[in-house]
Amino acid sequence: MATGRHDCKHYGLFTLADNYVSQEGCELLQQYCDYEGGDAEECDYFDDSSSGGCYMTSACVDYMGKTDDCVELETMRKFRDEKLRFMPGGKAMIKEYYDVAPGVVKAINSSEKKDEYYQDIYNTIVRCMEKIEAKEDKRAVALYLGMFYKYKDLFNL
Repeated sequence: MATGRHDCKHYGLFTLADNYVSQEGCELLQQYCDYEGGDAEECDYFDDSSSGGCYMTSACVDYMGKTDDCVELETMRKFRDEKLRFMPGGKAMIKEYYDVAPGVVKAINSSEKKDEYYQDIYNTIVRCMEKIEAKEDKRAVALYLGMFYKYKDLFNL
């Protein structure tokens, strides 16, 4: 699907998402798609490193009173490490998340709507876990990325 000068290779992720419009989702990800015919390794955002953090998920479950080894965090970490990082563009998505998510968490924690935001994030995590359990990996990615970009945009990060 062409999105201006970008040929969005992630368009399919957003056609599977439950609550995000395909075209808008693709435009949110166009920075990953600014390379033609290349693999993720050729993308300017490619990074082979990984981090132990799940910033937004960790902050959310902590806010909800859950422990660092709760099922939500364990499921999302396992998904990131065993599935997402091996998907086309997965490492680039992870890299941007680690670059931006700490700022999102800081902004949420400073917000008067913190309760509302963390409840929304938690609801998304639960829906992602349902998709992961159903082996609908692309839908899980689309849901989480849609949520991440919503907050990234909300706080202008």
